Amino acid sequence: MKNNISKVTMENIQSILLNLPHNDTIRINKIVKIIDHTYLAATSKGMYKFENQKFEKINIAGLEKQEIFWICCDRENNILLGAKGKIYKVKDNTVIRTIDIDLFENNNIIRLLKDSKGNIWFTIMNKGFYLIAAGTDIITDAGSKVGLANKLVNNFLEDTEGISGSVLTAKVCFV
Repeated sequence: MKNNISKVTMENIQSILLNLPHNDTIRINKIVKIIDHTYLAATSKGMYKFENQKFEKINIAGLEKQEIFWICCDRENNILLGAKGKIYKVKDNTVIRTIDIDLFENNNIIRLLKDSKGNIWFTIMNKGFYLIAAGTDIITDAGSKVGLANKLVNNFLEDTEGISGSVLTAKVCFV
């Protein structure tokens, strides 16, 4: 099937199983395709790469050893990672920016998007959603502006007009 991480067949099952770590359980939180046949996985044990039937840990300079809840790519091919109390921007396997998030007792960044204007949108489990305007580190409670404070937000989508605070109320939709 198209876009699968790996098609399991009788011929490759042994190879796939031999390349999986068996000593510890790893929960995959999000997978992103970065190029043909190469995927990055945000997991309970950090960042992993799946390529050529191999699932292996990636060491990213400046990234603390921790669970990564979300991963996405921006238009400049940087990677954004959502973790406990932090958003990391990664380029060439090195953290180039860290944004500390200290809004609640539990600050797990479970969804994240950098829009075409450079704004960073993120959500914390059952706490609505937030905006960091391009070029700043100022966090705005965007969910409260549209009645979604303390709500679960599962994803962000950007339409052809982009996401912006001035038209946010017209763009919130429930699926």
